[in-house]
Amino acid sequence: DNSQEIHDRNVPCVACHIQGRSLVNVFPGWQSCPDRWSTEYRGFLMTERSVYANNKVPVCMDESPESLEHIPDADARGAMFRNMEVVCEHKNETSFCEAYTSGHELTCVVCSV
Repeated sequence: DNSQEIHDRNVPCVACHIQGRSLVNVFPGWQSCPDRWSTEYRGFLMTERSVYANNKVPVCMDESPESLEHIPDADARGAMFRNMEVVCEHKNETSFCEAYTSGHELTCVVCSV
């Protein structure tokens, strides 16, 4: 667990382009890639808390994230990533909720083909 090492640090951005591969895709809620796809990395879906005005689109954060240099007051300058969790509040949930446990973090995997 490197959560203390990455607290208040910039997160490097990744935009996947893999030579010889035609498609890179994030599979939310998955832990492995479909058949014939290659795993680039796996991790957890993260975003800012919904109470922030600049709420961002969810991203798949590597399960072993890297960080850049420490920035004083970094928490006031950009996204404060938080794990996304499943919320299933009703007994008669859709098939989506049958596959997940309420209160657990959502995994993700980035795959290429």
